[in-house]
Amino acid sequence: YRPIKFYEEQLASNRAKKVLVNTATSTHQTRVISPQLRFNAPNDNVLRQEITEAQKPAAVYDYRLHQMELMLQEGEKDREKLTTPRWRASFDLAMGRVCALRARAYGYNIVLAEMKSTPKSFQTKGSNAWRLVPSKEIAGGPQVRKVAKKAQEYLTRVIDEHQGTPWAMLAERELGTPLGWEWQEYRDASAAAKNGNGNNNPNLLQLAEEEKKKQMQKKMAEKKRVKPNL
Repeated sequence: YRPIKFYEEQLASNRAKKVLVNTATSTHQTRVISPQLRFNAPNDNVLRQEITEAQKPAAVYDYRLHQMELMLQEGEKDREKLTTPRWRASFDLAMGRVCALRARAYGYNIVLAEMKSTPKSFQTKGSNAWRLVPSKEIAGGPQVRKVAKKAQEYLTRVIDEHQGTPWAMLAERELGTPLGWEWQEYRDASAAAKNGNGNNNPNLLQLAEEEKKKQMQKKMAEKKRVKPNL
């Protein structure tokens, strides 16, 4: 190992190196979230409520990814000055992965916003829920496609220039996960039972009938009760 001062001088000599280390340090505060992918939709109001709750953590996550992207962009001009394959591979992989994560997060938020604004109609009878699934089709507008394109360019460069290395393996794995989203409708049996009403839910019909009997028995008992003489 070399003295710490040597590494500090290395970081100070090249902006790409410095922002790469700073971005890596910032990841300690950025937790990868598992986005909500299933949305109950017995009606548009319920769907909108579920989407609103799902957007809250996703918006925070996308903001942090955007900050990381901006940090790395500050070093892009000095990227060509990197003289060792290890530094070039590390910078390109970092930029590619951050952009890939952001394309998914940014696109996720926009796709949700579009569904909340104009809910889709079910095409299959009996469907009562929606799920988001990964898609090669990049939805969400030109800004999302721009970020996705940048991710593909950087990750592809890692694979082409550093074949057989751990960096290339990680880049291939990242590219193996689609960057877009699409909606699929389906029937959620548990949601159907939960959101059913007295006209089509046998369990609720039975409960209603039992409650009706209890009320009748209570009224009969009150009629039979003898009032005390005052």
